Amino acid sequence: MNFEQNLNKCSIKWDLEINRAKDIFKDLGINFLSKLSNNNYFINNNNNENSFKSEKLQFSHDFNCNQSKRNESNYGHKEDIRISINDLSDELLLKIFKYLSHKWLCRCSQVSKHWNRIALDSSLWKNIDLSKKCLSFSQLQNLLKNGIVSIRLSSTTIIDCHSLSTMSRMNCIENLDLSMAQMSAQSINELLDSNFINVSLKKLSLESKTINQKTLDLIVGKHKQLEVLNISMNQSIDSQVLMSFNDKLPETMVELNISWITKLDINQMIAFLPKSLKRLNISGFREGFQDKQINVLVTNSPNLIELDLCDCVLLTKQALDCIETHLTRLEVLHISRCNRIKDLSALNNMKNLKMVSIQGISLNPNFEWNSIDVNRNFISTIARPKPKLINENYSTIWEIPLKII
Repeated sequence: MNFEQNLNKCSIKWDLEINRAKDIFKDLGINFLSKLSNNNYFINNNNNENSFKSEKLQFSHDFNCNQSKRNESNYGHKEDIRISINDLSDELLLKIFKYLSHKWLCRCSQVSKHWNRIALDSSLWKNIDLSKKCLSFSQLQNLLKNGIVSIRLSSTTIIDCHSLSTMSRMNCIENLDLSMAQMSAQSINELLDSNFINVSLKKLSLESKTINQKTLDLIVGKHKQLEVLNISMNQSIDSQVLMSFNDKLPETMVELNISWITKLDINQMIAFLPKSLKRLNISGFREGFQDKQINVLVTNSPNLIELDLCDCVLLTKQALDCIETHLTRLEVLHISRCNRIKDLSALNNMKNLKMVSIQGISLNPNFEWNSIDVNRNFISTIARPKPKLINENYSTIWEIPLKII
């Protein structure tokens, strides 16, 4: 088959105006033949608008080339998909850096001044986990300058932590976990009194620490937005002085854990409990906590939904009756090893009670429970950070995701 026969087979007839057809094919990257032999080039010279026009067409053998020409004619330049990372805006770089671990952010910060500024942006350092690390004062200070919102320093050693209160920068630390951190009471007080966590603190854990009366004074006097406080298993520096809150706890507080604290004035502590309190752990007071203290407790905090009184061995059935009468919203009650409580019938009369812990209490074998879970949880989590490892890069405290450094 010769060339002319092939060309004839490629011929197409259109019922559109020739100019319209040219525009369509130009957008597709197809060119019209400008000139062919007389035998293969046909144009209807009829000027009638309704007439049909036909023309022999040739498809371009270099479609990509024609496509590039079309893009060039439409946009004034050739399309180039190559771009340097330095051409990206700060916003795009920040978006990319959000997917990096803090280890890699530190490396990126050493590339250039531009990258250093972006890698140290406060939005990338809001929630971090520094547990089981050893930090100097200057390192902690530099971290706090980055606008940290949530930080875990559990079991972390802080060396030469001092003079934080002299820092002028205001920070917005809201969630601070210092459980079992190697810090002196003076260093803890310096941190609580610093501008880094001035009035923004909402959740604080000082579990298993050595504190003093000034620590409690700072908590009550300065942090008026505190919602969750855990000072369980603390020891006082001065073994001869009973510690206590000297003022009402903030009405924003919903969870409080003051269990197993030595040298604590329990009477004064209960007197300053807020009505907003929802969960309270006051376990471990083997002496000095009796039925009359329960009367004060339920009066000051009538909205409790969870109460832990484990190992308060002086409580009797009278305390249980008082709880039944006043804590009508109570859902969870822990009274394990309160051996003087012999009659548990009051528990069945609590309409909202869902779970109870009664380990170590002798029960009547004929006693029947009314849809209440018994001894499901052995350890109370009230106000505790409840740390959880998600993967090698992330953990949580109070269900807040943190990046592990």
